[in-house]
Amino acid sequence: WGCSAVGGLISAYFSGALLERVSVRQVFALSAALPLVTASVAMLIREKRAAAGTQISSGAKRLADALKKRSVWMPTLFIFVWQATPSAETALFYFTTNELHFGPEFLGRVRLAASAASLVGVLVYQRLLSSVSIKKVLVGVTLASIPLGLTQLLLVTHANRALGLDDKLFALADSAILTVLGQVGFMPVLVLAARLCPPGVEATLFATLMSIYNAASATGSELGALLTHLLGVTDTNFDNLALLVFICTISSLAVLPFAGLIDQADSRELNESDHNETALLDGPSAVKDEREKEKL
Repeated sequence: WGCSAVGGLISAYFSGALLERVSVRQVFALSAALPLVTASVAMLIREKRAAAGTQISSGAKRLADALKKRSVWMPTLFIFVWQATPSAETALFYFTTNELHFGPEFLGRVRLAASAASLVGVLVYQRLLSSVSIKKVLVGVTLASIPLGLTQLLLVTHANRALGLDDKLFALADSAILTVLGQVGFMPVLVLAARLCPPGVEATLFATLMSIYNAASATGSELGALLTHLLGVTDTNFDNLALLVFICTISSLAVLPFAGLIDQADSRELNESDHNETALLDGPSAVKDEREKEKL
């Protein structure tokens, strides 16, 4: 994820300035060509060929069994609820472009600051919070996101101008701070997803969990769009934008009652099931050995 943040830095640095100098069509053409480079490099990766048949069926069975466990689906439910809260991101984008008249080049700088902040968030989690329990980190991030998220009201209501803060400077700093917080919250989700994966279906279950995470993000965007429509916020009418931002920010508190679901991932049940899964993969003798160890 640190490499991803560095890649974001590079793309953000060129995106805004590039759009000022070339046409939109050329930018889209370049964006479409870059994934072809990634696909070409992927062909150089050497993988050990696996036999099809029994491995696919047994892998599908292990995946289904894993998803039935409370130690897997309960933390997964928390991940979904945590990410599915409504978002006012689209409305804020139109506000910054149509009301504050931020141009493509400055928006590129905002992305650049956000990418740098994302890298900082990765380092903060790795150096300071990696040894802290996932539940404490996510609850702390949720609580911290309320006052920090409400700072956007200063920009929406133009109160920052009364405080002598320039719109662009405030937007840049606010985006960087919220991105650091968001990345600090995202890292334990990855750790939790990796911890939930039993042996033999790690890649499949991890991809499933990330798909659920992305589905939750889409759900949050749709809920935000519904609130935007109900409050009458459009690309030119921002009278109720402050209320929209307030509702979306406060809604994050709704996930706190579900924080107890994370405890399932740290329970002995998960560790025992992982040992048993490994033993099953190794054969009947390994199962017997595992049981003997548990008795001891």
